[in-house]
Amino acid sequence: MKDKFIIIVDDERVISTIMRLQLKKHCPTFHIEVAESGEEALEVIEELVDEGKKLHAVITDWLMPGMKGDLLLSEVSKNYKCSKKIIVSGQADGEAIKRAFDDYGLDKFFPKPWPEDELITTINS
Repeated sequence: MKDKFIIIVDDERVISTIMRLQLKKHCPTFHIEVAESGEEALEVIEELVDEGKKLHAVITDWLMPGMKGDLLLSEVSKNYKCSKKIIVSGQADGEAIKRAFDDYGLDKFFPKPWPEDELITTINS
């Protein structure tokens, strides 16, 4: 049973599908979840943590309807232990990304399209 999980958060289904396939191929020891919004991600995280699973990584887009990626990471930082926090975005506010590094423990920012090998290395490091 996979006791650690990664959640991918992106409102573009094609992006989360591609990333999920990459992670399943290169990180088979992790359970992979997908959410289309920050709010949905928090619900999924809470449910899985309540089931005893450990949050290993949050990979989120920055620009999404409702809660932006940096605010999602803020909520995750306040409420959960998480090993890796990653933003993958084609449109991101520089100040928000800086704040995510400084205040919310962002480990890595990748522009879209992301370098698959570097994403996998970040997850596994």
